[in-house]
Amino acid sequence: MKSITILLIKICILGIFLSQSNININCAKSKLKAKLKSKLHLKALSQDSEMIKQMEKLFTEIRCDPNGKKDGEEVDKDKAENEAVGVGYGWTIPKSKHNKYDKRLYGWGPSAYLFDYIDPVLEQSILDAFDKLWKEVTDVTAYPTEESREDPYTLQKIFNMPDQPEDVLLARFLSLKPSFRKDVWEKSVTVPKLRQVAKSWDYNPSSADFAREIVDTYDYNGDGRLSAKEFIIAYLNINRATIGTKDCKKDNTGKVIEEGCIHEVVKNLLHPIFLRIDCADYDDKIGAQEIWVAIKHLKRFEIDPITKKPKDVKENRYDITNCIIFGEPYHTTAVNDFVLKSQKTIDGYLNKLEFVRGILLGYWSRSVNDLGIRLMDNMKKKRWTEGDKYDSKCKLMDPK
Repeated sequence: MKSITILLIKICILGIFLSQSNININCAKSKLKAKLKSKLHLKALSQDSEMIKQMEKLFTEIRCDPNGKKDGEEVDKDKAENEAVGVGYGWTIPKSKHNKYDKRLYGWGPSAYLFDYIDPVLEQSILDAFDKLWKEVTDVTAYPTEESREDPYTLQKIFNMPDQPEDVLLARFLSLKPSFRKDVWEKSVTVPKLRQVAKSWDYNPSSADFAREIVDTYDYNGDGRLSAKEFIIAYLNINRATIGTKDCKKDNTGKVIEEGCIHEVVKNLLHPIFLRIDCADYDDKIGAQEIWVAIKHLKRFEIDPITKKPKDVKENRYDITNCIIFGEPYHTTAVNDFVLKSQKTIDGYLNKLEFVRGILLGYWSRSVNDLGIRLMDNMKKKRWTEGDKYDSKCKLMDPK
């Protein structure tokens, strides 16, 4: 009996030893992989002089702060959603649908303070890019074929009343749907217009009429067209993986004929910002701590109200780094909220695509409505006081 007990003890000790050895080996492998990956990123960065130039334009300091490193245990939890894009509502008459992107309040809540802070760097360029997308589709007037002019959602087809005039059918629409807005319907884009611009989108339709599929999915107000807000979210969703990877439009000689397209904005602003935030370990994912440390070095300049260009004057308003409560920065909650709303793959972290998408969705939510771009009040005046230098919440909570 005694010998059996001793044998069991030996087996347990051996198991613990082997287990610990395996852990040490795995840890060594992980550290080696991280070291190699960091070297590869640094090498790639050193070869990309254009990226370095962009980082120098955006940050006062491009060297990484060691405080930006992630802390705590990193656990990769796969929670990617297999979300269908552009399909799912069949060939029915238009109907109102739940807009889940509105419900997530991108750019609002605690996140609003983060966007207030980065507005001088990003807001003008991103909203200009949204403007270009919206102008491109609203300006469509030419349709090459009879088939391309076909609109499945004219009022006459929706109500199956081919002989009724439009004003009568608009009145009928309003009586059946009190939320229907004629001003929105008139400014929204039809299926034929969408057909012309969406040909170049990163979209794999399940039917011959891809534009109708897109309208069926993103026509949240159910009027058979896409408003500005619906059109921009459709673009951001369908092209999510390719935004920032293409060039702006060029003529036959290769000369750029469209400055400030969304791809240029992402490549010249959002990608360099992500790389600077990720400089602690270059592992292609960033957490709230890394974001908070890096954004303190952003070059924030006042925007000239007439030219809409940055002036050579440092922006001292909307500074979320100044709010200190009980010795700790309070608005780290703004960064945490942004990460939680934008994360998809790993809890608490954003990859480059998620970071870009989170920023774009924030500006979509804050500044785009059904009638156009820049027509929403982002309510900064309610959050900031005394010339926009002090935020109301901080003054309320300050124990002094």
